[in-house]
Amino acid sequence: MLNYSHGRVLWITLFLLFPSHAIAESWYGGASINSGAYKEDFNVDTARPNFMVFRAGYGFNEYMSGEARLGFGLSEGEFTDRSGRDGNVKISNLGGFYLRASLASEQVFSPYVLVGFSGYRLYFSSNDFRNESASGNSISYGLGANIQVNSKQTFNIEYASYIREEGVELNSFSIGFVSGFNI
Repeated sequence: MLNYSHGRVLWITLFLLFPSHAIAESWYGGASINSGAYKEDFNVDTARPNFMVFRAGYGFNEYMSGEARLGFGLSEGEFTDRSGRDGNVKISNLGGFYLRASLASEQVFSPYVLVGFSGYRLYFSSNDFRNESASGNSISYGLGANIQVNSKQTFNIEYASYIREEGVELNSFSIGFVSGFNI
């Protein structure tokens, strides 16, 4: 998870990237519903937790933007470990900072790539073993596309790999909505 010093560095970086004279028209916010695929080396099958992600971002120009995301679990995903025990995993929280590069954002269909840094906390439960949680952070990446509804609103679809560490993966497919606004 992000600690205090990481948070300070990120806020200072955001402050330097978003000078006050550039805030006028490029801010956006949105939300997405994510269907996750969680896998660990000790699991026989893939758990499929669902989670929601909120995002806020700033478009530097029509090709590049930076965004912060914060997510939480909606439902648990079931798994079976190598010992045959059944368990559940839920996304307690997920958050991070990302850069997004896209083809011209004024197009009706605009594909993009995403790269960044995610922190997470997962909650595990089962009848056979005690409840526990795990947390960490990971480099994240993905690709998606915005489908323009009007000049300020888009639907989007996205595939993202939020967690990819030693023996642990969380990938998701999402459908969302993004709206631009003036400050």
